[in-house]
Amino acid sequence: MRGALAAPLSYFKVVSSRLIGKEDSMSEENKPQERPRRAPAKVIPKEPGIWPVPGMRKIIAKRLTSSMQESPHFYVATDIDMAPARALRETRKAEGIKVTYNDIILKATGMALREHPHVNSYFKGDEVEVLEQCNVGMAVALDDGLTVPVIREADVKTLAQISEEAASLAARAREGKLQLAELQGGGITVSNLGMFDVDIFTAIINPPQSSILAISSIKKVPVVVDDEVQVGLRMKVTLSSDHRMIDGVLAARFLMTFKDLVQNPDKLL
Repeated sequence: MRGALAAPLSYFKVVSSRLIGKEDSMSEENKPQERPRRAPAKVIPKEPGIWPVPGMRKIIAKRLTSSMQESPHFYVATDIDMAPARALRETRKAEGIKVTYNDIILKATGMALREHPHVNSYFKGDEVEVLEQCNVGMAVALDDGLTVPVIREADVKTLAQISEEAASLAARAREGKLQLAELQGGGITVSNLGMFDVDIFTAIINPPQSSILAISSIKKVPVVVDDEVQVGLRMKVTLSSDHRMIDGVLAARFLMTFKDLVQNPDKLL
């Protein structure tokens, strides 16, 4: 019985050689192909495919994911009458001075920070740092992401100074020529999508700051004035705040101060 069940040693040699031969004879084109490694690019290419995440996008992903996870965001919004700001721009234009809506917004933000120092602060666990200067960051879109250069002492600079500095910072940001110091020290960030026909949006706080202003488009809308419907020029603004540092009443007060300054732009002069 043992002899009937036992296979000769030569049988195993043949089977083994066949298996080895089959594996060795597999053509290169039939072997599983590994996905080629792509070199990191500065921007994500438009072509379909799987691409490495560019360096700036990695930084943005890490910082803003951390912000949403660690900072309990809440939002306060308001509607601002922009007719007075338009009138100021037209007056300055007649005097040969170019002032943009964004310049007015940056200046008003800096002055509102001065009135509400707790908004101008960093939450640091067991400590809170209230900043001395009222520095305002402005989000600048780049091909590979965005960056936030800082207008220092925006509360005391003139509109003309802010206009010149903002234009210079934005240009050098797009050229990749900003210094590290020009990206640090902001007490709040302004993210302005007004040029893209945006009705309203909310923004993610830029750490270690405690708040960010989301600026929407200026639009002609029907408004009620003295019980009559008129055409108004309105802009929606949303303030995102870190509830660890800022409560709802403080956020609302800051936003009302900002609104008053924009609607009464003579206070900015």
